[in-house]
Amino acid sequence: MSDMNAESRALARFTAALDQYGPDMTRWPLADRRDGLVLLRSNVTAQRELAAAQSVGATLGLLTEPDPAFEARLRRNVFAALARPPAFTLSRWRIATISSLALAASLMVGFVTGVALPDPDESYLADTMFRTVQMADLGNADTGDQP
Repeated sequence: MSDMNAESRALARFTAALDQYGPDMTRWPLADRRDGLVLLRSNVTAQRELAAAQSVGATLGLLTEPDPAFEARLRRNVFAALARPPAFTLSRWRIATISSLALAASLMVGFVTGVALPDPDESYLADTMFRTVQMADLGNADTGDQP
């Protein structure tokens, strides 16, 4: 029973080290590496775990290794784009003119809105709006009488 517990603890430590340091055992701390190598000689589960981790590591390695042809194309395209003049440029004068026109337009809209709308103090407007809404809600829009 004690051997079984010791082996399961050793396998748990091996799996934890595998998760933490990866399948390359040269990266492992010396004590963990020594215990792992001893466990790999006799434990099939540890061998399977290491093989699975190495497979995942190899797959990730393929995904992270850059393609030299792609890098060369990317570099050429970036430098070509930097060498071309921009398609549309704004001079300082053009930016100032556009900004001035936008400011003038917003001032005009504010002026027209302020002149066209009645003063908020006019109670007849509020009264008219209140009665219209009230009558529409009650269905008495024709009579104007309250129920």
